[in-house]
Order: sequence, then C-alpha cells, then structure tokens
Amino acid sequence: RVPCLGLIGGPESRTVFPTRARCRSARAWDQGDYGSARAYFEHCLALWRELGDWPGIASSRHDLGLVACRQGDYGAARAYYEQSLEIKREIGARQGIASSLMNLGNVATYQGDYAAARAYCEQSLEISRQIGDRQGIAYSLEVFASLASSSGRIGALPAETAPPPGNAGFDP
Repeated sequence: RVPCLGLIGGPESRTVFPTRARCRSARAWDQGDYGSARAYFEHCLALWRELGDWPGIASSRHDLGLVACRQGDYGAARAYYEQSLEIKREIGARQGIASSLMNLGNVATYQGDYAAARAYCEQSLEISRQIGDRQGIAYSLEVFASLASSSGRIGALPAETAPPPGNAGFDP
C-alpha cells in the first residue's frame, strides 16, 4: 500500500499540488490501476523537481520503483530505487535509506541475484536496528525470509537475522 500524505504547509503552500497528485496515485494504486499510479507519480516527480524538494524527489522515485516492481519491470524498479537511495544518502534520511535497500533486496531476489539481495538486506537490517525502526526490522526480516525461500536455502538465514537476546524490541 502506498501511503497518502496529508497536505504540507497549508492550502496556500506550493507543496499541496504534488501532495494531491500523490494522493491520486495512491488511490489508483489501491485500485490496481498501476498505469495511472505511474502517471501520477511521474507528475509528482516533476512537481517536486520544480520545487527543488529533494525528499519529495526521492519519495517519488521510490514510488515509481514500487510501480515498476509491481508490473514486473525489475530493471526500471532497480534504477528508481538506486536513484532514490542516492538522494536519501545525500540528505541523511536513514529510515529511507533502509527502505530503499530493502526494496533493492526484493528486486535482486526477484532477479535471482541472491548474493546482492542478501547484501542489501543485511545493510537494511543493520540501519533499521541502529535507528530502532521496528517496522523496518520486520520488513528486512521478511525480505530475508523471501530470499531464503526463493533461493531454496530456508535453513541458511544468517544468525544476525535473529531478534536480539531476550526478544528486545519485538515484544507485543
């Protein structure tokens, strides 16, 4: 699911327009209309570029990666995620970096590049743990499980994917 952001900066703000376009793309995504979702995300990207808003640009590229991945265009998905990752690294968005790495791990898994998938997942998990992002940790572990299943090596999950001692951070 693609989240729909709320209005940023009030109705007079120029950031309302890309935010509204993102809401439209989220609606199209939820309805399975990935062609329309892609068009709206591309529109968002153009608006964020016009505004010079790097976090918005990174988010739109990430969203375009989600659409490309859903449509099976893994080369395009990888390119979008890498572009998003580069911006997130430049602006220091650690949670976003972990998310992009996780999605790159998914793409690598789908493409059968299990070594790259594992490397991306390890990086994502490490960052998620460093910043205490429990949702990011869970998603990284899910990607590790998918990787293990896809590669046929269910028992080969690394020890570092186990929860910390005492299950810290995973209590309900």
